[in-house]
Amino acid sequence: MSKLATPLPSQQELQESFDYRDGDLYRKKGKGGVKVGSKAGTVHTNKQTGRQCVQVSFNYKLYLIHRFIWAWHGYSLEPNQEIDHVDGNSLNNCIENLRAVSSKQNNENRKSAQKNSKSGVKGVSWDKSTKKWYAQIQHNGKVKYLGLYENIEDAIAARIAAEKEYFTHAPNRDNELVIVV
Repeated sequence: MSKLATPLPSQQELQESFDYRDGDLYRKKGKGGVKVGSKAGTVHTNKQTGRQCVQVSFNYKLYLIHRFIWAWHGYSLEPNQEIDHVDGNSLNNCIENLRAVSSKQNNENRKSAQKNSKSGVKGVSWDKSTKKWYAQIQHNGKVKYLGLYENIEDAIAARIAAEKEYFTHAPNRDNELVIVV
């Protein structure tokens, strides 16, 4: 669970403080320079991974807004659950795009590689020592080696095949066009 996974206010408190519209929360109460009707939250970008999320400050604490939206709609999470963005877009906080999953399932649904990736594909990297593409996948906390490949297309194919075999929430990549920069 994230450091930002602070216990949430009640649904009643959230609904008294915010309106929900199309994946966004709007403030019902003004306080400390915040205007009634203003959109709640700011986009935060992780400098290492490049992943983005929307954070909101409420009662002097920082929260992830998708957790507020989940609770605003009356849903709760078990201690071992996280909220997954079905389409992989962490800025799309429409309630239809959110679901409760395990940490493993949430990681499985992450479509993109980290921003410092040479291949641009999660689980595929360049091995300098062999001058080949290296494919791997993490499953149940263990990294599984998928092989070394002369060309990136074969490494990507191995990765996608492994996702279909091991993942329960794998993104649908049947018709995925991979563009290598």
